[in-house]
Amino acid sequence: MFRTFEDPNKQNFAYFIERLNQTLDEQTLFLLTDVTHAVLFASPSFYRYTGFHAHQIEGSDYRPFEMGGSLNRETELERSACLLSAEGIMKQFTCTRIPMIKDYSDEDEYSFLVYTPAEPEGEYISPNPSWMDRDMKLPNEKAFRYVTENNRSNKSGVLCLTIVNDRQERESGYKERIRCVADELRGLQSGMVSAYYPADSMFALLCEGSLTGEERKDLQWKAEKACRRSRLQFHAAWQPAQFKRDTFEEYMNRLYESRLYSGAGTGDNDRKQLIENRFEKALERERLSLVYQPQVNLHDRSVSGAEALLRWEDEVLGAVSPREFIPVAEASRMIIPAGYWVLKEACRQAAVWRESGLHIRMSVNLSPVQCEDEDFASKVKKIVAQSGIAPDMLTLEITENQLLYHLPEARVMLRELKAYGINISIDDFGTGYSSFSYLKHFPVDTVKIDQSFIRDMGRKEDKSDEKIVTTIINLARNMNMKVVAEGVEKGETLDFLSENQCDEIQGFLYCRPLSSEEVIPFLQADAAGNQLFLDK
Repeated sequence: MFRTFEDPNKQNFAYFIERLNQTLDEQTLFLLTDVTHAVLFASPSFYRYTGFHAHQIEGSDYRPFEMGGSLNRETELERSACLLSAEGIMKQFTCTRIPMIKDYSDEDEYSFLVYTPAEPEGEYISPNPSWMDRDMKLPNEKAFRYVTENNRSNKSGVLCLTIVNDRQERESGYKERIRCVADELRGLQSGMVSAYYPADSMFALLCEGSLTGEERKDLQWKAEKACRRSRLQFHAAWQPAQFKRDTFEEYMNRLYESRLYSGAGTGDNDRKQLIENRFEKALERERLSLVYQPQVNLHDRSVSGAEALLRWEDEVLGAVSPREFIPVAEASRMIIPAGYWVLKEACRQAAVWRESGLHIRMSVNLSPVQCEDEDFASKVKKIVAQSGIAPDMLTLEITENQLLYHLPEARVMLRELKAYGINISIDDFGTGYSSFSYLKHFPVDTVKIDQSFIRDMGRKEDKSDEKIVTTIINLARNMNMKVVAEGVEKGETLDFLSENQCDEIQGFLYCRPLSSEEVIPFLQADAAGNQLFLDK
């Protein structure tokens, strides 16, 4: 299991694989095998037809999957063979063996096995048990046993999810909820993760050893979330993915018993789950709030805008940092309704300010998850129209990496919003690819320099942060974009930014984030001439 070919002397394998992929149709399957009959590579068409995962094929003996074929497999170049699918379906093929020409000194022998559908085509149910649980549509105990028995990696692991079904099994819809979990776990599969239903009310996720600790924690978090979303009680724990061939039953018993123990990272996941549950209730009851940090125009020394920042103080958890609850809200996709709530509330507040005679621009941050909503642009335009503010009173801030990650979708979405009159700002600029070449393809109005560069100014002898900031300001001005510096906390930093023609600043030097009740009195006092940051 988990075997690949990495010897540079055998890179001609990649050439033949590419050629076969290009020349063979989708109905033709092929394998690359070695002298021990182990599979080194299987074509995508092989996986599509059989329904197996790479964990069940790569490194395994191919012969158990080929039934009813000739006894002279190793000597015949062409023969008849039946291939077994994961669902127990047998299909007739003509198998052509293509020996690899040995142009290197080792003693291994390799062959390509090409399976072409036989004429006339025929299918029948194999007398052997299926490798798939037909109800859950996941590989079953037979598949799980085969893979774990043949596992050669002592670093791979199994995340076992055992459903506590004593009372739930009698509840209406229990089986359907189990199927929903199976559907979600199937979606977590990748080249390094395969999902199984090896026993009643048990799921297993088999992971390669190359998964990092953080990736395993993330996988466990998503798997547990799938169970909670279906309102199922469960126990989750990690176990090794190896055992002796004659102790599979003991291994399965150990998986069942593992529900008594908590796996690595469970404490973190309990905290995340508590945050998710409480955040959902806070969103439903509108217990979230916004604070606003003013942005100051350095050219005319006036307050030109404010950034809306989401805050949450929970009855149980107390004040929860955005750095903690925002990632949880994104993972659960609750950030989508929360994001629309923020947008509505920020636009409503901007309308209140306008009625008070304060015409300042409102900035709102976007989450990458929000960009996945196909109707995002139309919903934003509707919210702005309902609030009564002019579109150019709103600025949407999208991070640099977020823009690059959603490049095609972001281009269309931003152009639609820009055409409507909304301002577009690139947030945290300088932390990603930092290339102005891609910005010319987007309707960007403002570049916001990441506060890590601003706060570190004056701390390094080589003045590297000052050089980065100066370069960003000059390039942005040449592209007719405004520049905002966030995180300004020192008078020396303000002087440097003013001398280098930065357009706007934001930070504690001028003002901390304010509640909605504090904003109007503060801004009115500032408009009367009490420009606090200038009196430093």
